[in-house]
Amino acid sequence: INIYGKPAAMKWDVEADAFVPDGELYSSFINTRYRFSDSIHLTRGNIHFNQIELFDEFNNTAILNGGLSHQNFLRYGYNLSLNMNRLHLMDLPASSGNNGFYGEIVASGLARMSGADNDIQIDLDVRTEDHTNFSMTLSENLSEGDYSFIEFVKTDDRENLADKSMAGTTEPLLAGTD
Repeated sequence: INIYGKPAAMKWDVEADAFVPDGELYSSFINTRYRFSDSIHLTRGNIHFNQIELFDEFNNTAILNGGLSHQNFLRYGYNLSLNMNRLHLMDLPASSGNNGFYGEIVASGLARMSGADNDIQIDLDVRTEDHTNFSMTLSENLSEGDYSFIEFVKTDDRENLADKSMAGTTEPLLAGTD
C-alpha cells in the first residue's frame, strides 16, 4: 500500500491491490445490498473493479466491471457495468418517498452507469423477472410525449418485446408486470 499526500487535509491518494473478504455494497437510493469477496485495485485517482462477482440477498449474481475516478476520494466519476442474472435490483416500499416510484425489481441483463456525481447516466438493457412489481407516478402536468424515454408494454405483448429486443434496437424499454 502506498499512501500519497496529506490525509488530515483530505488531500491524499492511495495505490494498492486489496483483497476484500466479506465486502458489502449498499445503495440507500434503491435499498439493496450486495456481498462480494474479491480484489479491488486502487491507483492514483481511480478505483478499479475487474470481474467482481456480487451476490444479492437471495444469492443471485452479477458481475461488476469498470471503475470510479475521484479527486482525493471526493468528486466521483463513474464508469461501471453490471451484468446481472436475476439480480434483486430495487426494493423500495411505497412510503420511501423516492420521487414517485417504488416497488421491487428483479432483473437480468446489462446495466451501465457513467458520469459524475451531479450528472449520472444509467443505461439499462434488461428484462424483468418474476417477483417484479414496479410503480411509477406520472405527473398530471406533463403529456405522454414528455415520457418518450419509456415504452410501456402489456404482459401479453412480451413476445413482441422479445422480438424487438432481439432485433438490436437501442430504444430504452421498461416492461411492467401488469
